[in-house]
Amino acid sequence: LWRLDAVDFVKVTVAVLRLQQVLHHFGLAFRREVEPREHGHRALLVPAPGEKGSFGHLMFGTFELALAAEFLRRDGWDACVDSSASSSDAVSIVRREWFDVIELSLSSESRLDELTSGICHIRKASRNDALGVMVGGPVFKDHPEMVTRVGADVVATNGRQAALQADNLMDQLRSR
Repeated sequence: LWRLDAVDFVKVTVAVLRLQQVLHHFGLAFRREVEPREHGHRALLVPAPGEKGSFGHLMFGTFELALAAEFLRRDGWDACVDSSASSSDAVSIVRREWFDVIELSLSSESRLDELTSGICHIRKASRNDALGVMVGGPVFKDHPEMVTRVGADVVATNGRQAALQADNLMDQLRSR
């Protein structure tokens, strides 16, 4: 409805805030639904370079990252979300801490070049030479084929798929 301009800024803002409240409220119960799988994998979920403070990220990206983190946690991942991280913050984080996978969320096609450069910097800085890179967000929902253009490994178009793709990516990386 937002893309069709059928609802205004205030309605979208209130709706996203309510969704975030529901996710926060039910997050722990959500994880208790299944037997925890402790496999020691860690994921970092951050906005794509240039997204911090952008309208698209504020409205949709923060919720998308939080939702993906909940699915990852439910699947046994240690998922760290930093919705306010800049590109340089993400580089510093992966330089300092070990992660198996990073997910970057992008809301605007105008930032594809920044994302490509950011992924390159993140891979170079990572303590993990085999870091898996997932991308998500509205850009990739509409154009999943852009995953190769930006240098990522996989696309996650929703929270559940983020967990599935992260698990599949770990399997692929182990078999190399």
